[in-house]
Amino acid sequence: MTASRTPWLNDVVESKQEGLMDRVTRLLLILTVLYLLAGQESALGQADINLPPRQDTKSGSGVSFKTGSFTLEGGDLSIGGPGLAGLQLVRSYNSSLSPSVADNTNAQGWTYNIVATVARNRRTYSPDVEPPPDPMKIPLIYTVSTGSKTVSFLGGTSNVPPTNFTPLSSGDEMLLFTKVGTGLPGSGSTFTLTDSDGSVYVFPYANQTRLQSVTYPDGTQHDFTYVVAPTGNRVTKSIISNRGYAILFEGSTKACVVNMAETYITATSSCPPGAWSVTYAYTTSTFNTGVKNLTGATNALGQTTTYEYVGADHLGCVKEPGQTTCKIANTYDVCIAPPGPNPPPNLRYSDRVISQTTATGEVYTYAYQLVGAYVVPMSFAVTSPATAPRPRSPHREMSPPSSRPTVPACPRA
Repeated sequence: MTASRTPWLNDVVESKQEGLMDRVTRLLLILTVLYLLAGQESALGQADINLPPRQDTKSGSGVSFKTGSFTLEGGDLSIGGPGLAGLQLVRSYNSSLSPSVADNTNAQGWTYNIVATVARNRRTYSPDVEPPPDPMKIPLIYTVSTGSKTVSFLGGTSNVPPTNFTPLSSGDEMLLFTKVGTGLPGSGSTFTLTDSDGSVYVFPYANQTRLQSVTYPDGTQHDFTYVVAPTGNRVTKSIISNRGYAILFEGSTKACVVNMAETYITATSSCPPGAWSVTYAYTTSTFNTGVKNLTGATNALGQTTTYEYVGADHLGCVKEPGQTTCKIANTYDVCIAPPGPNPPPNLRYSDRVISQTTATGEVYTYAYQLVGAYVVPMSFAVTSPATAPRPRSPHREMSPPSSRPTVPACPRA
């Protein structure tokens, strides 16, 4: 005899089964959502944990922890607001900087944020590379400076650049070469750099390859005009923004900013009367023939910052307007010249800061050691004067007190 349920009992059983399945489905859905949320939270937490701490590459007093060079930066002129809303002229100093990038100043160590170039050099190899590279097959490195960053690319071996380049950094920058005619300097060929933020820089290929224009993602465009200086270098005459502002230069002694909605100017105009300007004073270099030392910068309010030099024309003292004491005073070591009658002048660019004294009496001392291809600080200490309270400083001893051997000045690998 086969057992059977009554119809109403079957309905009850099926209803209970359906209810159980609904509860199981809802439970699985809840667990899935919780799992996904936990995974996202974990990933976010992990991302925060993995973020590297911010690392300063120079001391608060301007000494590079990589090279020992002294750097200084300040704004000379500004018009139209910050960033791309207007134009800014920022002047900077670096004791290891070659005069070849000094632009209008033609002064050892000084340059501007508006200096943008493409340069190329043969790739260098370690002397112990085996087998030695074929000199005829050593590729060229193309270094592009935009004024705010520098990136390098690997090109071919020919004097005519390739169409595409291999980036040597981890960024998303891209460099292209558009060949016209022979593809040699002056042929009308151009380099085009697309920056990681979408900005596009155009450089006509020349013996001195300088920036012609830059277009930013918001549509702002800056156009550059150059003239030939008495030194033979191409130097900036003007930068004009399509937002209606301009920076004009009068040789190496004056620069000004102009609101083009108020004053008519062209790309080759001189500074109009009443324009907000800065003027510069120089002395002749005692180290590099044909190079100058910037001794003063006077702003539109008539306030002058003065600069004094030591050793091989390195910036030794900075005096702010109206002051007679150095805001910062630098002492440099002297790189040991290699044997021979004519050591290269650029050896002086490797001189390093070994001590600094501030206007309030703090003394910063530096020592270095050679690590691989770089000279790095071996120790860094701060001494405050007995008559002044020690400032709260981010600086600290960078290595144990030196029972380490003293390293010679400017060692070479």
